[in-house]
Amino acid sequence: MSINPLAHVFTPHGNIVYTANDFRQTVRISVAGTIALSISTFYNVQYGVFFVVYPLMLLSLVPVFNRHVARQFVFSAAVNCVEMVLIVGYLSQWPVIMTLVVFGLYVMRFRFMSKGPLFLLGSMGVVCQSTMLNFMSYPGTNWHTLMFSNMEACVMAVALSALLHYLIPGCRTASAAAAY
Repeated sequence: MSINPLAHVFTPHGNIVYTANDFRQTVRISVAGTIALSISTFYNVQYGVFFVVYPLMLLSLVPVFNRHVARQFVFSAAVNCVEMVLIVGYLSQWPVIMTLVVFGLYVMRFRFMSKGPLFLLGSMGVVCQSTMLNFMSYPGTNWHTLMFSNMEACVMAVALSALLHYLIPGCRTASAAAAY
């Protein structure tokens, strides 16, 4: 299957930069999103947004998969759950203090994103924190279900990423093969 006709349609200039690795990554993202949406729909989970966004985010932000990526992703979700319980549970009585603490966490996360090795930790924290704060602002939200859905979706995203990187590996070019 050739991607050249499609690349010519979507590239306004003659320099086509959509490589075979890009195509494989696009397929991994699409398959993971479809599987995650199917699972969340089949089980009718209350917070399906986590199940769809996390695999898409993990596969699109990081072109490789290794233990460091998996640890950062799961650790960030766990830390965010603890932070949200502490922030909303203890500081919701004082909105100004809560806003300052949340702002400080966003500053810290954007600082992580500006540093290379902790980019995924920061970006996952921004997405998770904003989504969970939004859901937790409603009085009828069951926090246990929210936290469990967040962690379950995170583990599923890591598993899908590992599986799809195994089933649809990236192409090794001659220069990349020489580096090994």
